[in-house]
Amino acid sequence: MVLPDGAVPVVAGRLVGVDAGGRSTRVAIAEGGRIIGWRQLPPMNAVLTPDVAERLAALVVEERGDVMGVGMPGVRTDERAQQLASDVAAQSGRVATVVVDAEIARLGAFLGGPGIIVAAGTGSVAIGSDGERSARAGGHGFLLGDDGGAYWIGREAVRSALRLRDGVPGSERLAQVVQAASGVSTEELVGLVYQHATDRSLLARLAPAVTELARTDAVAATIVDEAGRRLAELAEHVRARLGPLPVAGIGGVFSADLVWDAFAARCGAQRPLGRPEGGALLLAAAALGSCRR
Repeated sequence: MVLPDGAVPVVAGRLVGVDAGGRSTRVAIAEGGRIIGWRQLPPMNAVLTPDVAERLAALVVEERGDVMGVGMPGVRTDERAQQLASDVAAQSGRVATVVVDAEIARLGAFLGGPGIIVAAGTGSVAIGSDGERSARAGGHGFLLGDDGGAYWIGREAVRSALRLRDGVPGSERLAQVVQAASGVSTEELVGLVYQHATDRSLLARLAPAVTELARTDAVAATIVDEAGRRLAELAEHVRARLGPLPVAGIGGVFSADLVWDAFAARCGAQRPLGRPEGGALLLAAAALGSCRR
């Protein structure tokens, strides 16, 4: 459900909400207080997609939208977000507002209210707002952060397999799962990772197999529990600045029950009330209200 019944903004205009992402882009269209359309498009990223403004402008025109709300990965500063929104507006003639993708996840999760969202996909980030102040933790990329995300889980599994090869006690089953999930030997995988250092999928795609193995393997279980702990730690870093706000978690890593349980047990997290594209609709509605005041 994009947004629960009654949560879709009733405004005098057609809203287009965009949840851009590394695997796909999800689009919701709303009018008159209800969702009237939904689409899935190719991925978009503010850094990796050269024509991202053109694609967004074409989308809002095609959907006959009056205003577009966008959550976009790769937007690390307010200035970049404002520039992208200005470019979309200039090319489409429509109102546009852009934020980092985790912010629309937060808006959707709490239906626009205060709270902290921890997003755990390939990477990880926490964003919170108490209605007046905002704060974030993590989101520093796979080389410098993203603890607990799918890349981190895959990397930890490969490190365990490499230590086992070096004679350090570990899990033969985990090493076998790494090889089976990657489709190559551990040696070949190491070579691929260094040859294609920016291809996060090489290690991130191992995460589902590792989290499944964690049900019966102690070493894999340790990795998964640590992932949950680190994700909960992101939420606590934001709470330390904003106060005891509610927490929700979103992203593919949380589809693994063991990660979710380890995370929720430490920070009391709940599942989101709405999806990120719903949060993008709330963002669009707020922008429309602001420009018409």
